Amino acid sequence: MNAASYREVLNKMDITPEFLEAQRALADSEADALVGIIIGAGKQHEFNELLENLLYNGSMESIKQHLPDNLRQYYTAPTLLPPWFDPERAQRGQKVFTEYGIEICIILLCKSLPECYACWRGAHVLYETKRLDMPGAIKTQKNVPPRLTKRVMETLQFVLNVMAEDGFASEGKGIVTAGKIRLIHAAIRCYAKQKRWDTALYGEPINQEDMAITLTTFSSSIVSGLRMLGITLDAEQIDGYMHCWEVIGHIMGLHDGLIPATYDDSVALHFAILEHQAGSTKENAELTQTCIDFIEYIMPKPFQWFFTGIAPLFVQMFVDERAVQGKNLSNILNVRTPSGFFSKLKFYLVKGIFVLFGWFQQKGVLLKWLVGALGTTFIQGMVYANNDYKQVQFDIPLSLTDSWDSKRRFRKIGHRKNKNSNGHKHSKR
Repeated sequence: MNAASYREVLNKMDITPEFLEAQRALADSEADALVGIIIGAGKQHEFNELLENLLYNGSMESIKQHLPDNLRQYYTAPTLLPPWFDPERAQRGQKVFTEYGIEICIILLCKSLPECYACWRGAHVLYETKRLDMPGAIKTQKNVPPRLTKRVMETLQFVLNVMAEDGFASEGKGIVTAGKIRLIHAAIRCYAKQKRWDTALYGEPINQEDMAITLTTFSSSIVSGLRMLGITLDAEQIDGYMHCWEVIGHIMGLHDGLIPATYDDSVALHFAILEHQAGSTKENAELTQTCIDFIEYIMPKPFQWFFTGIAPLFVQMFVDERAVQGKNLSNILNVRTPSGFFSKLKFYLVKGIFVLFGWFQQKGVLLKWLVGALGTTFIQGMVYANNDYKQVQFDIPLSLTDSWDSKRRFRKIGHRKNKNSNGHKHSKR
């Protein structure tokens, strides 16, 4: 379907530095107005209550119980889904995630998030909102990277929810999560302005350009990253995957005229934004190091060897796909890579394993039990992380655990996840 036939679309000819700078003055007036009604002038208690409800309540019904009438009306699928939503295209895109979810999660951590962080003005709001601090639940644990962050776990959960095969159902987790993040962004904007946010320097907090680069890194950058691992999607798969993120961008408050309709448009917008605002700061270097630390921590034990010590090399490989401002993004982000021979040898070995794994997946010659075993171990590692990140409530949609042959084991873990090793129940927030 031609995107121009159903909504306003991005025109690549309009992507100029002046156009992008203008987007930094635009936020999300609809969500800001809704949240502003609740927060009001000086109503800090209502503000904190709203944030807590949005952050820690997962289901649609749970959210609606804690929202006032005007926000409850907003939180309905017919309101959130755009009129041009195509369920068939979305299903094709969600199937891509079901088939290549392991690789996509790796690309998200090694490529998508660091590319977002390279945009120093947009990264500043992440750093300043303090949502990148370690939860108290894991600060006392040994062998936990000091920069391990709740925000990265929330990002993974966000992608898992919106790309689940029922994510766009009337009360699917994709609808709930994307709508929730939109309101959280509005609350953060309010919070930032209360803290004397420097609009002249940074633009509006979480503005249209910031949201656009996030969308491109989660869509076209994933497709590019899969290609770097030897996985080439066909035209229908790419169209479906891009359509999923088209819809997610709309739900999250990105203006339709700034949402790329095709992979090529997304790539053009992506690199235009990087050229416009990529820059080196202490903040985005620390955020990138957060991803590197997190990659090594999140891996279940059988796979920890794969990435221990060489995660920076994977980040370097993915983000240096194309020079920005005449520089490699890994240099802009101050990625410190190991230089030893054995580290490089290990990197090429692990990369080769991923490429071979992707080739087997595409050719359909990989034994089903092997795919299931690898997927199960990887997902179980993520579920294990939930026991540390209790506030995130990290769960895996069953459509994904079915595909990765971990449904039975996940349900068993999920049944016990509210108890610690001593059998005591954890409190829920």
